[in-house]
Amino acid sequence: MKGRARPLNALVLAGRRRGDDPLAEAAGGAHKAFIDIAGKPMIVRVLESLAATPGLEEILLAAPDDVRAQLAARLDAGLAARIRHLPAEDSPAASALAALDASAPDAELLLAASDHPLLTPAMIEEFLAGARRDSVDAAAACVTRETMEAAYPGAPRTFVRLRNFSFSGANLFWFRGARARPLVAFWRRIEAERKNPARMARIIGPGAGLLYLAGLLTKERALAMIEARTGVRAALVPLSVAEAAIDVDKPADLDLVRRIFARRARE
Repeated sequence: MKGRARPLNALVLAGRRRGDDPLAEAAGGAHKAFIDIAGKPMIVRVLESLAATPGLEEILLAAPDDVRAQLAARLDAGLAARIRHLPAEDSPAASALAALDASAPDAELLLAASDHPLLTPAMIEEFLAGARRDSVDAAAACVTRETMEAAYPGAPRTFVRLRNFSFSGANLFWFRGARARPLVAFWRRIEAERKNPARMARIIGPGAGLLYLAGLLTKERALAMIEARTGVRAALVPLSVAEAAIDVDKPADLDLVRRIFARRARE
């Protein structure tokens, strides 16, 4: 790749949640991605932020057919022309694998979620700069517990508590093309346990679960275990803005996001 930049594409996940979605009512019975946030559906806010990110070429959208049809009426022609539709697979990791397979082998892939209306181009640029600076083949964005609690004390969040690093995920991932594919395949195995860090740790490597439960698992050892299992060097990239870790996964999240937008409108 020396002498030219790798192409950068984005994948937006807009699959349906298994079982009852507590946010379906807020979306008028439709997909939660169409919940209105300060005059725009969440998914439109995400797509606009991606489209405004320098250097990003194609936007891939993994969504059911009915979501695509509803979205078409809400996008301007310029943004709609940048979107390539993919089938919604049965999980985020499966959709990521499909997107990697549908892209050029050297193309970087940025993964975002359709329920992240606070996402901004600045967050994306900060994340990409951190991922590329670390000379890794895959990265996940996060927000440290200190950053989150300083901005939103008492807000309900799920934290992964490592010995030297406590963080909340920020729903942004980056993959250096086909080189990251083994890690994405491994992700398929552990994604069902994303709300149970101890179980995730046990899958990551022998003894990881016990180390995690004992408060002895460090960030460095966890990443080393992932590399040993997949052959892919990965990084956690902490972002400076607490809102990067606030998606809309439950009614309390929706209330918080709407309060944030209302506060910004007053400022």
